[in-house]
Amino acid sequence: MVIEFTKAVALLLALCLVQGFIARRWSSGELVGRILSGVLFGGICVIGMETPIEAAPGVIFDARSVVLSMAGLFGGPIVGGIAAVIAGGYRVWLGGGGAPVGVSVVISCVLLGLVYRHAYQRGWLRIGVWQLLAFGLLVHLVEILLFTFLPDTVVGTVMDNIALPLVVTFTPATALLGSLLHAIELQIQTGKSLTESEARFRDVAEVSGDWIWETDSKLRFTFLSPRFFQLFPFEVDDVIGKTRDEFAHVGPKDETWHTHIEVLTKRLPFRDFYYTLVAPDGGIGHFRISGKPVYAPDGSFQGYRGTGSDVTAEAETKASLLVAKEHAELANRAKSEFLANMSHELRTPLNSILGYSEAIKDEVFGPHNNPRYSEYAAAIQASGKHLLGLITYILDISKIEAGEATVEDSKVDLSKAINDTISMARLRIEAKRIDVRFFGAEKCSFLRADERQFKQIMLNLLSNALKFTSPGGRVSVNTRLDESGGQEISVTDTGIGIAAEEIPKVMKPFGQVADSHIRNHDGTGLGLSICNSLMELHGGCLNIESEIGQGTKVTLHFPPERTIHVE
Repeated sequence: MVIEFTKAVALLLALCLVQGFIARRWSSGELVGRILSGVLFGGICVIGMETPIEAAPGVIFDARSVVLSMAGLFGGPIVGGIAAVIAGGYRVWLGGGGAPVGVSVVISCVLLGLVYRHAYQRGWLRIGVWQLLAFGLLVHLVEILLFTFLPDTVVGTVMDNIALPLVVTFTPATALLGSLLHAIELQIQTGKSLTESEARFRDVAEVSGDWIWETDSKLRFTFLSPRFFQLFPFEVDDVIGKTRDEFAHVGPKDETWHTHIEVLTKRLPFRDFYYTLVAPDGGIGHFRISGKPVYAPDGSFQGYRGTGSDVTAEAETKASLLVAKEHAELANRAKSEFLANMSHELRTPLNSILGYSEAIKDEVFGPHNNPRYSEYAAAIQASGKHLLGLITYILDISKIEAGEATVEDSKVDLSKAINDTISMARLRIEAKRIDVRFFGAEKCSFLRADERQFKQIMLNLLSNALKFTSPGGRVSVNTRLDESGGQEISVTDTGIGIAAEEIPKVMKPFGQVADSHIRNHDGTGLGLSICNSLMELHGGCLNIESEIGQGTKVTLHFPPERTIHVE
């Protein structure tokens, strides 16, 4: 009997071999493959029933329980159904008193396999040795339970002679067959995944705008995707088997490249390394590559793999922009230097115009026959003063832009300097009846700064405040020390204000607010820009806070090192 059981196990191993071939050949689950698997499982059952263990006339035992349970578990409904039809039909054809129970065994084994398959697909059960042993035991306990429906004359003999060897032999045989079939299934799935992964990799490599590369442990190229050869006039033999510096024609003074070689020598990953390559046809290409080292399971270095991009157009555009920027800076510098050098040539004739017009207006050499001459002379003088102020602003801006403006530090008495600027604007203050007040701090009333430039800043700010404040309004000047010890000076007015979105504009040269009400006031749009530039020369900054209809507050922030502390 043991020999018969051993024959049955050998038959199961043969089943695994043939099933492995079918599963690999029709790995996508085609119907043809399923039909062949069903016929295979059913045929093995038929062969087993040809050499059975016969407990009594018409009562036979074989490995069909193992085969059919596996057909249900690994084959599914189609495979299990075909195998059950073949095995059940043949058992009916053999006949005998045990035929009904034999058919019941066929059906129950396939159903148990399908139930296990459903539980596995839902994630309720796993397929492992212990799980398969438990499953095999369940299948054969159910089979033994069905033995009780055999004719009464043979039930005792079967239970005494067949039941125990059946469970002891076929239970591990079920686990063995299941493990082999599961291993075949996993192997096929792994191979299929690898094939799909390779196809995916190949497709991406062919259509990608970048290319993929690999090197060996000696940093010689072993693979370059076709995209590389589409972009550059290299042949495969020009690159494969060579290191990058062998075909890139790297110069001995290229420090960037040698730094990259050190990274490769240390087996470090790298990203966005730029280098230039000279092609065989003399063309120059610009590359950007990234890579990471590859190690074998034993830790040995295998080489690098990574991606590359053609950034030639980007590099050429960047170079063009740099050239254009240099040209623009040179042109701007030339303009600023020209205007700065024109200071004497522009101011001298204007001063003459102002002097002669004032002499005519004041009738220095006697009265005019027509009083309109005095009016015209006054108009000439007013226009000349306006033009002189405009030219002075432009020259100041040009001098700053040309880098010729310097700071001549001295000890500035804040109270005196601010009061002096208020006195300079006294006529306009009285004409508009504006209340101007200065609130000086009790301490720290001295500042290390260029006194002329400081007065220019304060006069510009005070002039703006008076210009945009209605008659009867208020302007205040305040000084204080901030938390860091730096000097803060603010000029606050109750004028028409500036919209928040317009503030950046008024800080630029010739920048003026677009609002027509504001534009009705005379101005060049240079005052705040000059003030800001002069503050930057002092290492400070200028800040504007304003609200339409509520007024404007301009604050000067000098760094702490410019504060002169008085004991």
